[in-house]
Amino acid sequence: MALDHHRQGRLPEAEEIYRRILAAVPEHADALHMLGVLAQQTGHGEAALDLIDRAIALDDGIAAYHSNRALALASLGRREEALAACEWALRLDPDLTAARSQRARHLRRLGRFDEAIVAYRALVADHPSEEAYLLNLGGSLHEGKREEEAAVCYRLVLADNPTNVEANYNLGHVLQHGGQEDAAVEHYRRALAVQPDHADTLLNLAIIHTERTEFAEAERLLRLAIEARPDFHLAHYGLGTLFYRSRRLDEAIVQYRRTLEIKPDFSEASVNIAHALLRRGELGEGFRQYECRWQCEDAKPHHRTFPEPQWDGGDLAGRTIFIHAEQGYGDTIQFVRYVPMLRERGAGRVVMEVQRHLARLAAGFEGLDEVIIDGAPLPPFDVHSSVLDLARLFGTELDTVPNTVPYLHAEPDLVRQWAPRLECGERLKVGIVWAGNIVFPGDRLRSPRLGPLMPLFEVPDVRFFGLQFGEGRRDLLERTMPPNFTDLGESIRDFVDTAAIMTGLDLVISSCTAPVHLAGALGRPLWVLLSYGADWRWMLDRDDSPWYPTARLFRQKTPGDWAGVAAAAAAALNTLVGERRER
Repeated sequence: MALDHHRQGRLPEAEEIYRRILAAVPEHADALHMLGVLAQQTGHGEAALDLIDRAIALDDGIAAYHSNRALALASLGRREEALAACEWALRLDPDLTAARSQRARHLRRLGRFDEAIVAYRALVADHPSEEAYLLNLGGSLHEGKREEEAAVCYRLVLADNPTNVEANYNLGHVLQHGGQEDAAVEHYRRALAVQPDHADTLLNLAIIHTERTEFAEAERLLRLAIEARPDFHLAHYGLGTLFYRSRRLDEAIVQYRRTLEIKPDFSEASVNIAHALLRRGELGEGFRQYECRWQCEDAKPHHRTFPEPQWDGGDLAGRTIFIHAEQGYGDTIQFVRYVPMLRERGAGRVVMEVQRHLARLAAGFEGLDEVIIDGAPLPPFDVHSSVLDLARLFGTELDTVPNTVPYLHAEPDLVRQWAPRLECGERLKVGIVWAGNIVFPGDRLRSPRLGPLMPLFEVPDVRFFGLQFGEGRRDLLERTMPPNFTDLGESIRDFVDTAAIMTGLDLVISSCTAPVHLAGALGRPLWVLLSYGADWRWMLDRDDSPWYPTARLFRQKTPGDWAGVAAAAAAALNTLVGERRER
């Protein structure tokens, strides 16, 4: 009678009868076990575990007891023990489907994807009509970075059931991460046609629209996701990111803070609050907030820990300080400006570790006693700091940015070596860079590439010198360049060569990438081509930079409008050429 109530969902009635049985027979193993199952189902994990353990103490040879013990352990977050309980159940009954399914699920959640894949493949083979196993196999393959195999699983489900929401969502997710956005959108739309309030699908579709700078549609979808699931922290975070990219910084900060109210350890939201503050020009608070970056997974590889203490900004009293690079080349070049100021804080010796491609350039950094290439053995030191932390430690505000340039200098011998290749008579000598490092997640948005900038080459009396290296050089294979363009990129070995070339130019025009910082640090005339949602360091609406006084900023007026940026830069270049003629 109790089991019948239990199966029919009449849990209070079932519980009352189980307890009557146990009052009469306290060591009734089945009643203890089933009362434990009921406790687990009603959210009482500790009580469930105690009851099932009492049943097992009476009879440890029943596989279902151990399988349900695993459920209780999992509800308490004790997943390793739950896996062990599943293994015990399967030793007693290798065919117990509930234990096999649980085991596969625990392996997946523990990140043991190869084992989970094997387990789910066996379940699919034995239960080919069970969609859940095929979906979980696909999930394990996806999480194990085997996206193509995962897509096959989801397509098999959809072949039998085209309206399956989970399969459409999961396949869209795989396609989205594989860069197949149009195909992903199709499957997200199919999922929403069946379940319009599927919050995860709404979020992922909104992310695609955000990346495409279709902000109105992205906002609509994100608000629907939040309406469907008000405590969905990723939707609030996505809305914050949309507002950040669309320059609505106050609203972005509100959404990031809401994200943290829901999930306090979501450090990416804290970092983006810092970015928004910095972008608003609130440098002091922004750099203090930026300390939270070390909690983010993508920043942890850059976080250096040593037995020696981190410098707190106080008097160095003749001690040796070790400064280490962090993040990209441009960040190192931008923030190395603080190194000479360490002498003012009493540094006796300054040692700096830099990225390999900056090593030769770093040899000329003012205020350094020793340069170490990343990965080389370190000399003794007393305190240490990341180069980016120096802005916070020196209490930088908008009106106290140390922006005396040049603070880097090219090697005179290299300047002389490059000079003959820059000869072009009376024409204006302009260096040009159109793409950054494609590994950087936002490079697609920040880099115009070469095509949209072609109107620049139509300006008369200008000789352009290509300083592009890396993946962006592929653009040169796709077009025939005009006679006023000389490609130097293939001859550039590192930033020392680039610095020598820039020293011999009249102007550098570049997208937001490391050469911008190099030109600014060298004090060269610099025009920066910026996307609508430009990086925090360029702030909002300004056409100048507190970091680089020789820079002029050209911004997109609308998202994706590189043609407008190129037209504005070409007009300014025409004006500059005209002024030179008049002189």
